[in-house]
Amino acid sequence: NIIIEMVFHMGVAGVALATILSQVISAGLVVMCLLRSHSCIRLHLQQLKIHKGILVEIAKVGLPAGLQGMLFNISNVLIQSSINSFGELAMAGNSAGGNIEGFVSICNNAIHQAALCFTSQNYGAKTYSRIRRVRNMGLMLVTVIGGVLGVAVTLGAPVLLKLYVSDPVVIQYGIRKMQFTTAFILFAGMLDVMVGCLRGIGSSLLPMMVSLAGACGFRLIWIFTVFQQFRTLEILYVSYPISWALTGLVQFICFLIVSRKIPKVDMEETV
Repeated sequence: NIIIEMVFHMGVAGVALATILSQVISAGLVVMCLLRSHSCIRLHLQQLKIHKGILVEIAKVGLPAGLQGMLFNISNVLIQSSINSFGELAMAGNSAGGNIEGFVSICNNAIHQAALCFTSQNYGAKTYSRIRRVRNMGLMLVTVIGGVLGVAVTLGAPVLLKLYVSDPVVIQYGIRKMQFTTAFILFAGMLDVMVGCLRGIGSSLLPMMVSLAGACGFRLIWIFTVFQQFRTLEILYVSYPISWALTGLVQFICFLIVSRKIPKVDMEETV
């Protein structure tokens, strides 16, 4: 991005091109690492083929997850259109605040990916007692990291937003967004951890349905009911932390129910 914008001055098209090129380069480097690896992850191109059983298992987890991400955009589009109704300055402030919030979201997502990975590993290895420890550790990490970073970034918003915009009105709009979303982003992290844990034990359809109903469905209802009665940005933004908290709570309850089928004793202890 920096090279294309600062050197070649290609504008918006340059940003899009830089994104594609960076992904191609990154993918190529990853493949090179896999080809040169001497561990169990070594890639042998001549052995590439479709394994039906593994493909089915991947589809069971991957398709609901992909569908959830796709349908989430529906509520995001409606929220964005509602924000757009407040004018260009509100749009700019929301965009700037969202960019800063993205740095905190990445931290939460890293913990979500770790929870998914370690839950599935222990589930496959039949070390069931560790699954609950992974869940508890993940929730603790997103509470501490997401909570501290979310509040810290929100408090520093007047300074951080100047990296993106200079208009004081736009900065105020950005601060307003972050006060209602970024400051409470730990709830989004807790939601993601529970989704990761559920998928890690092989339940992907359930968290998808809960997330769509609790996040997407709730926000759509909020837009067409509460927001229509009180048309302010604050009312619009507050739908985020409420939907995160409610959906995360339901996901936690779902995990407690689904995990009842998991043995209390590790497989190795029963031998």
